[in-house]
Amino acid sequence: MVTDLLKDLIIVGSGPAGASAAKIAANNGLDVLLFDKEEFPRYKQCGGALGARVTNIIPAKDIEELPSVRKTHGLCMISPSQKHVAKFYREGHNGYFVSRIHFDNYLHEKALEAGAVFQQERVLTAKYIDNGIKVKTKNATYNSRLLIIANGFYSRLPAMFNFPQVTDSEYIGLSLNSESPIPEKTLDEYFGEKRLTTIFLGLAKNGYGYVFAMKNRLNIGVGGTQKYVKNIKQLYSDFVKLVKDFYGIKKLSLNKPRGYRSPFYKPMKKAFTDRVMVAGDAAWMINALTGEGVYYALVAGKFAGETAVEAINTNDSSAQFLSKYNERWMESFGHDLNKYASPLRKMFFKSNKRMELAVKMAKADEKMIKTLTETITNSITCEEGYKRILKRAPISFIKGIFS
Repeated sequence: MVTDLLKDLIIVGSGPAGASAAKIAANNGLDVLLFDKEEFPRYKQCGGALGARVTNIIPAKDIEELPSVRKTHGLCMISPSQKHVAKFYREGHNGYFVSRIHFDNYLHEKALEAGAVFQQERVLTAKYIDNGIKVKTKNATYNSRLLIIANGFYSRLPAMFNFPQVTDSEYIGLSLNSESPIPEKTLDEYFGEKRLTTIFLGLAKNGYGYVFAMKNRLNIGVGGTQKYVKNIKQLYSDFVKLVKDFYGIKKLSLNKPRGYRSPFYKPMKKAFTDRVMVAGDAAWMINALTGEGVYYALVAGKFAGETAVEAINTNDSSAQFLSKYNERWMESFGHDLNKYASPLRKMFFKSNKRMELAVKMAKADEKMIKTLTETITNSITCEEGYKRILKRAPISFIKGIFS
């Protein structure tokens, strides 16, 4: 089937970036067609940790009304040997643990409420036509004036418009996680009523394990870069045993873990071309220190949606006009990730010896663990975290040595 009706905007992917773009574009009168291969609500492999800055985009009230959500109140870092544990509790909270099943469905529904039309199909190809873009699914083809690609790191669509691809295994993250329903009382017993972002260091080179306890769901996962993680299933199995021993948990029933890949690299330098914008994981918009990408996807989706509205209203979807999108997200977070996220990653994950010392220093110095908490939970920029860590490191080192 061929649909000759020319849409204003086609968006491929209804995750945080795509749904955010769709909501803004539809709210401003654009005829938006939103594709995703999955039916919503759908499961999404992810830790589900959101930093406090996410409330700059989504009202805190909306997040706090989601099922299973739990506020996070600080950080717990465990050294590779488990001999050193650094904890920091802060007043108020520094973010949320959410189930991506509920969070992504909330974003998806907001896009539909704004007027975007949803089509559950996998987009197979996309190419230029005289007056726009043609996308093809198994059952039909659709035409639009603009295209936003936001269907994740696995997407083949960017390559169809000559965007670069990440191929070096050192910069491809490999993760395995399980999100399982656990009674709230049980989670309170083992992880406390004030939940912490809990990170186990040294499980794999350039990676870590995490335990995120929501209201009544538990997310346990491990990850590292594909180059150094040779058996992710065994790594996950060993980590679950470590978590049970560390917390004294006798019985823990977990759902089957699922794996996923993500970019552990700098964002694309140029996430636009003529009539096309790329956002979220598809444009490598990931924090190379933590692997977190939801916040950046939301921001990029916002800018992509706003730029699409301007492009349609001025009848200019040229690469020159769409460069506004690139300038906006680069200024907001791109330069920060490009310049500071990778150095932070190298600072932390260079060796187990380095991680052991880092946790020992943080344990001995409250100002250092506070800075690490705000950096790792994405409450501050990478630049601010990097500079504060370097400034504080000599004092923390001395305190750590004599503690």
